[in-house]
Amino acid sequence: MKLHAAYGFEILHGCGGLERLAHIVLHHHERFDGTGYPNGLGGNDIPPESRIIAIADAFDAMTTFRTYRRPVPFEAALEAIAEGSGSQFDPEMAACFLDISKVAEEG
Repeated sequence: MKLHAAYGFEILHGCGGLERLAHIVLHHHERFDGTGYPNGLGGNDIPPESRIIAIADAFDAMTTFRTYRRPVPFEAALEAIAEGSGSQFDPEMAACFLDISKVAEEG
């Protein structure tokens, strides 16, 4: 499972003009605290687009049906994003995501 980011990188890197996108895909499982994969990048060393995708990917994984588990409620997923702020997720981007999610939920 951990290899999917590297596989995505290899596929995209081989397509002309998608090198920047390939690096975004490669680093979307890095953690803000530096304990992620594949390179153990942390903080602002992680491309900003990868930090955004990390939050969206985690939220999607939590709130959609998977063969190995049921989705969690919207509020529980938001709580998990809040709890991961500063460790798993960029705290500024997590705060923006949570603000946008509250507006979307109300709207």
